Amino acid sequence: IAMGLPEEDHEIVRPYLGNVLDNGEGEDCDGSTCWSEAWLQEVFKARFASMDSVTTSDLSWIVSIVLHKIHLNLDLTDQGAQEFGEFQTLFLLPQPLPQRIIDTWPAQAILDHIGIRQMGEVILIEYKKAIK
Repeated sequence: IAMGLPEEDHEIVRPYLGNVLDNGEGEDCDGSTCWSEAWLQEVFKARFASMDSVTTSDLSWIVSIVLHKIHLNLDLTDQGAQEFGEFQTLFLLPQPLPQRIIDTWPAQAILDHIGIRQMGEVILIEYKKAIK
């Protein structure tokens, strides 16, 4: 759940994530409907075996691929996961600000300039498709 979101948004998302994560562990899983320790080990072993080197910055997008699979059954490409990581970094800017500040035209202009709103809209479209 994103930091800085209103409590009402947390209330909506929390039960969904709790169900997926706490009740989603199962046997013979591929991440689409459930997950297992064995599946996670397989995914990370295959990923690391396919890479010549791994940096700490790689870990966030690699984990993002796995979490998108578990949470939404979305198969992110490496590039898609890296772009999502860029969005997360940019999204840190407005998170601590109150909504009344975010809603002002100067804040909206800044967010539009750095592309946060556009990226967020694209991500939301994909998430909505996955949830249906």
